[in-house]
Amino acid sequence: MSHFLRQERERIDLKQKEIYEYCEVDRKTYSRWEAGTPIPSDKLAKLYNLGFDIDYVVMGHKSHKRDRGDGLNNKATEPNVSYNARAYIEIPLLNIKASAGHGAEILTEESDKSLIFKKEWITAHHLQSKDLVMIQAKGDSMEPSIHSGDELLIDKSPMDRFVDGLYIIRIEKDLFVKRLRKRLTGAIDIISDNPAYPTETIDDSNADLLHVIGKVVWVGRAV
Repeated sequence: MSHFLRQERERIDLKQKEIYEYCEVDRKTYSRWEAGTPIPSDKLAKLYNLGFDIDYVVMGHKSHKRDRGDGLNNKATEPNVSYNARAYIEIPLLNIKASAGHGAEILTEESDKSLIFKKEWITAHHLQSKDLVMIQAKGDSMEPSIHSGDELLIDKSPMDRFVDGLYIIRIEKDLFVKRLRKRLTGAIDIISDNPAYPTETIDDSNADLLHVIGKVVWVGRAV
């Protein structure tokens, strides 16, 4: 979210001070938004009034062309288009890091942070909000696909059938993000996209070691 917010601010040519004063927050709070801290829905509405493309800020997808808003003068330039907070949903960001390296101990407590997604996007990808959580990646074994610090949207719904892809898995007490590929024999390859890390294979003899937590359905990062 952070670089999308910054890019939108630069596009509409507003200074940080103009924005945080209009949003009625302090400089540090706004700086945290640009550093990746989730933005409350009521503040997203204020950003919309200033001309921000909220779809782009939240998801990185351009929704419609917007010029600089006139929110500083308490009126919007596009009266026929309004920001609807109910069109978005907050997904909790858990205080868990899935290792893209040598393993990270599982933490169970949740943080008070969340990221905002558009409900329309959730529906279009056949997801259910109740099954979604977010965690962060740690390590370099999945580069260039996933970098350390990337935010991962995880679908924890039960799988009707196994499909090759990116998954959060648990092996004993460690949580990993890895690419899984099922062989015709039924064995599962645990793949790191970084070639410096070898592929490992789980077969019937050690199948009880592998626990699939959920599928990675979206990756976000700051640049």
